[in-house]
Amino acid sequence: MATFTPDQIDTLKIVLGYASMPNLLTTELSEARSPAIIDRAIALLDELGEIDGQLSAARQDSMAKQVGQLSLSYSQHVSHLKSEGSRLMKELSHLLGISIAYNKYGGRSISVANYW
Repeated sequence: MATFTPDQIDTLKIVLGYASMPNLLTTELSEARSPAIIDRAIALLDELGEIDGQLSAARQDSMAKQVGQLSLSYSQHVSHLKSEGSRLMKELSHLLGISIAYNKYGGRSISVANYW
């Protein structure tokens, strides 16, 4: 069995929308899991990082309408990237058994009640 590092736990909290609740999920994310689950979660975090980079690049390229004979559709490209980001977040959420508190790619987010 393997565990996430403290930095990976912090990253998972940020990605899943729990950054404003630093003590929430620490126990759940510190539990031992199979190496396959840890590896897949890290791969998903890497893919989400790539999506973020592509979204940043798309913002910079948003003024271009056409390059050579290739027509560009900024809105379709961004929509596709956000959809893929949401899909990856849902997979990460399901893999870890943790709800998404905030989905920065759009889509549905849950509200988290504080009882303390």
